[in-house]
Amino acid sequence: MGIPRAQKKQEVWTFPEVFSAQSALQTAGKWRTHLNTARLVVEVGSGRGQFLIEYARLAGADTGFVGIERKSVRVWSAVQFCRAHSVNTRIRFIIGDAQQIDQWFAPEEVDELWIQFPDPVPTPGKWHRRLTALPFLEKYHRILRRGGTLHIKTDEDWFLDFTIASIEKSPLQIVEVRRDMHRRRPDEGPLSLWTEYERQHVQHGREIYYVQVRKP
Repeated sequence: MGIPRAQKKQEVWTFPEVFSAQSALQTAGKWRTHLNTARLVVEVGSGRGQFLIEYARLAGADTGFVGIERKSVRVWSAVQFCRAHSVNTRIRFIIGDAQQIDQWFAPEEVDELWIQFPDPVPTPGKWHRRLTALPFLEKYHRILRRGGTLHIKTDEDWFLDFTIASIEKSPLQIVEVRRDMHRRRPDEGPLSLWTEYERQHVQHGREIYYVQVRKP
């Protein structure tokens, strides 16, 4: 019999790899020191940590990672997987809403930011809740270093169009757009990695769209 969800929700707060929204505020500007790494990669909506774990194994010891996830049970699972793959010393998780992202990281602290298959929030009148809406892009611009990159994936063509339109109004610059990502996937590097949802989408015949953005 597995561990009950209620127990996971309590236990996750005892893990040293996990930060609350409040404790993350106190770590802003100190993430590299905390992780003892030269580079910092952040994923918004990190789920069970599959992408971060694979990227950590690929990147080497000089890169630290922070995953932002609202659901504590997913973070509980992510920590277990990180420990099983012996990368937990370089990965941390914040349980909270990405609205606070520019409070959790200091200006120009982040080298790379990944947003993969976010909730497109199709409800009319709630566009401001989309993670690629202009108010969010302005937050990302603040925390990215100069030359830092933002990577976005989605399986919704209309969300891609919304995202591109938002970026064009922001201080960020579009580097690349791919409308057939799963057919033009590189053989190495972080773009060669699959997320759990990405595999499911491709198996169901959905297109994968990708945008790379840079802070000039």
